[in-house]
Amino acid sequence: MRMSVIGAITLCVAVGDVQAQTMTLTPLASYDAGENIVSYYRYVALDCPSQSACAHSAVITTPGRVAHTHIAAVVTGFRLWAPVAGNIGKIAVRVGAASAGSPGQVNLFVAGLFETTKNKVFSYEVTVAVIESTIEGFLLTRTSAACPVGVCPIVFSTPGAVPPGWVLVGFGLSQFDSDRAPAPLWGATVLPIVNAIDPSNGDVRTTMLCGTVPKHGGAATTLSGPCETGWVVIAAHVSIANGGRPSGPPWWPLSPWSAVPASGINSLNPASTTPGMLCAPHPRPSPGFLDALAGFFAFAGQIIGGKFKPAVGPAQSLEMNVPSLGLAAPGAPQVTYSAGLAVLQAVAPPLPPAVAPLTYARASTLVCL
Repeated sequence: MRMSVIGAITLCVAVGDVQAQTMTLTPLASYDAGENIVSYYRYVALDCPSQSACAHSAVITTPGRVAHTHIAAVVTGFRLWAPVAGNIGKIAVRVGAASAGSPGQVNLFVAGLFETTKNKVFSYEVTVAVIESTIEGFLLTRTSAACPVGVCPIVFSTPGAVPPGWVLVGFGLSQFDSDRAPAPLWGATVLPIVNAIDPSNGDVRTTMLCGTVPKHGGAATTLSGPCETGWVVIAAHVSIANGGRPSGPPWWPLSPWSAVPASGINSLNPASTTPGMLCAPHPRPSPGFLDALAGFFAFAGQIIGGKFKPAVGPAQSLEMNVPSLGLAAPGAPQVTYSAGLAVLQAVAPPLPPAVAPLTYARASTLVCL
């Protein structure tokens, strides 16, 4: 295993009379498994007056070599927040990666957005996985899908993503946009469900659930657009040994390597968990792992008697994050997952408002390298 970690890079910028924003990119770990290299970075942007003011777009140095010509970035976790709770407008998380022209040189892009009616600034944190693969490693296919107002779920196709002789590993989120008008926010969902893979040409047919706005006439938890998503479809060659997914988290029936490492009903908000995970030797202990956010839902409110009652109040943050990530021992991924949708709701007077309970699930494409 090759580990590559360098010091964090911090940039502070002042814009007019607006409080200076601070942006920090921190390498977390890099796992080199030969055909596949996965490098994790955490980008934190504080006190951003706009999306463009805090977006990161720069060349990073990775362990990639000449043969690692397939490059993509996926979200592993994110957190968006504002100083004061209020109605929430546009929401966005975006990542991207491309070769900068030389081995081990990658253009990395990260951006976030969390508009509110009571704040001039917002902050965000994104943990991103940069995947570099050879022709014998992962096949990485970018795809996207969008829902207009009230139109989700939709069906979309990704041509040639899993050719004959390959197997679907899973989806990794690269973009989640909700171009919503300012309004209360009590739910958010983005989830691709694989319907079929054409064995002749590798086309992947998928149903996407996505939204942050209640669907008119739908059930209490039915959310819809406006919503735009970007994905990386990850496939592996059946004749090349892969580690499979780690044992521990329950299986998620989206793909062979998908799991649900974190979920809860009427849980603390935010919620946190660190599931035990273990990679089977293949034949040696796994040198690392890929954890790509493959979808999620988060609802603030209470489920009583099988029915969901949304929280009524201002929102302050949304997260499906990974506060810590690494190996506890060779072949033993150790990831702490957090989830939250902080919505304040009234309680019995004279008590102050309190954060509503959270019902959520996170889907991950988890792969032992």
